[in-house]
Amino acid sequence: MKATAPKKEFWKLFSMYAGIAHKRCPRSALHRLWIRLRYYRAWKHYLTRDISPASARIPWIPFECLDYLKTLLRPEFRVFEYGSGGSTFFFAARTRNVVSVEHNPEWYEQVSRIIRRENLTHCDYHFLPPTERNEKPSPGLPAFVNYTADGYPDLTFLDYVRAIDVFPDGHFDLVSVDGRARNSCLFHAKPKVKPGGYLLLDNAEREEYSEGKKWMDDWSKTEFDGPGPWGEAFWQAIIWRRPR
Repeated sequence: MKATAPKKEFWKLFSMYAGIAHKRCPRSALHRLWIRLRYYRAWKHYLTRDISPASARIPWIPFECLDYLKTLLRPEFRVFEYGSGGSTFFFAARTRNVVSVEHNPEWYEQVSRIIRRENLTHCDYHFLPPTERNEKPSPGLPAFVNYTADGYPDLTFLDYVRAIDVFPDGHFDLVSVDGRARNSCLFHAKPKVKPGGYLLLDNAEREEYSEGKKWMDDWSKTEFDGPGPWGEAFWQAIIWRRPR
C-alpha cells in the first residue's frame, strides 16, 4: 500500500528533524536526542503554518528555554528586552513591567499597534534605530563593546544599547538579549540584573558572541540547545543567573 501524501510529508519532516537533532548531539549525550524529540510536534506546527511571532506571543527561542521561562517568571518581575515581538507579549502576560527597545521601524509600528489596542500600559516600548557614527566608544571599554551589528557597517547602536543605563543597578529580574549589538548589550545589561536575577542570550552558539559570553563567566548558566519555532536548524540560548 502506498503512503498517503500527509504520511509522506510527516516522514519527510520527521526524518529532517531527527537528522538535525542527531548532528547537534555529541555521542556522549545521545540521551539529549530523545529528550528533544518531545518538541517535534511544536517544531512542525510553527514550521508548516503561517504564524508570526507577534500573533503566537512567544519568544523566538528554543522550546526548552521557553518552557524554562514559563516556570521562572513571576508576577512581580521587572523585565528588560533588547528586541521585541512575541516575547514582549509573552513577558507582559506574566510580569508587572516590560521595557523593550526595537530598532526596526516597520516591526516597531506593528508591535506598537497591538500594545495600544490591548492597552498594555505596563509595557514601555521604545524605538531606537541605529545612528551615524559621530563618536568613539569611551576609552577603557573591552574591545567587544563596539556598539556595531552585522548589516550596519557605518552605523552605531549606541543609543539602543545604552537605553538600559537610565535604570539603577540591580533593577531587573530578567534581561533578554535577542536584538542587535548583543555583545555590547551583555556588557551594559550585566550590572542592571538584580542579585539572583537572570540574563538571557539567544543564538548563543554563534562565534561572534564568544567574547560577550566570556564576560559572563562569573555567573552560573544553563544552556538550552535544540529546536525552536520558525527554524529548521537547531540553535542555543543561555540563561545566566547572577550570584546572590
